[in-house]
Amino acid sequence: MALNDSRPQGCFAFSFTWFRVGNTYAYPLWPLFRSVTPITAIHYLDFPYLVAGDFNIDNPAADPLRALSFIEERESAQYFAKAGYSGFSLLNEQGPNTHFPFSGFYRPRLMDLAFANCLMFPAFRSWDNSSLPSGGSNHIPMLLSHTLPNSITEESQHRWLDADCPAVANALMNLEVALLPRHPSPAQLHQLFFAPSMSVFTTIIKALALHSHPSPWSKPRWTPLSTSPCRVFTKAMPTAKEHQSPSSFFLVRASRSGYLKAIKKVKLTNWADFVAKSSHQNI
Repeated sequence: MALNDSRPQGCFAFSFTWFRVGNTYAYPLWPLFRSVTPITAIHYLDFPYLVAGDFNIDNPAADPLRALSFIEERESAQYFAKAGYSGFSLLNEQGPNTHFPFSGFYRPRLMDLAFANCLMFPAFRSWDNSSLPSGGSNHIPMLLSHTLPNSITEESQHRWLDADCPAVANALMNLEVALLPRHPSPAQLHQLFFAPSMSVFTTIIKALALHSHPSPWSKPRWTPLSTSPCRVFTKAMPTAKEHQSPSSFFLVRASRSGYLKAIKKVKLTNWADFVAKSSHQNI
């Protein structure tokens, strides 16, 4: 299902007068097919496009701490390879589950994913799975926030290793701790000691630690979707050598093709952007 939104004044300060939001539900069909193919869900468009929904797949790019089976990696590799090749970025935060089965036979999973193409991604602001009320389903509704690209300010990061340790130690020596009851309850410990102490401690550390911005030499084209196909391909090679099965060789070919196409796509896009912003005076 797709919804087109027309904005004559422009979409998110872009020159595009409309954008598209797609919703998908890709459930498995026996034995190797799915109701929504990667080509149908994720495809190239010359205007802002966002697709979200229940993809019913697990991938290290979305949930790096989850132990995945060979079948789960094979099913998700084709979707993420198509996303990387088409210039899409994954909007999910890594880790939070979005599906909690009513029965105890299955584990909670992060199967509700959102992808945005390169024209929609600059306006993306945040992904949240805890603000919207539950609709009675075993899936948690997702809240995707967008804003004007020029209103997004890049936050500086703290250089913890270069912090002034003697100054931090002196500040902590003067830290005043609230008096606790003789036999405090867990709630009193948290309210009177842990929460205020951690707040003061964090404030001191942030005030005395240096700040730094991302290096100007970092690769802006590199995204988690560029790393995920590389990981899948690297892991698929020894698996194929061990099992020597047609399905394992298929995963190697698919992951290798997706990884090479994704890298080629982002390099060409970055080079085209560099050439467009350069001239013969400053190249």
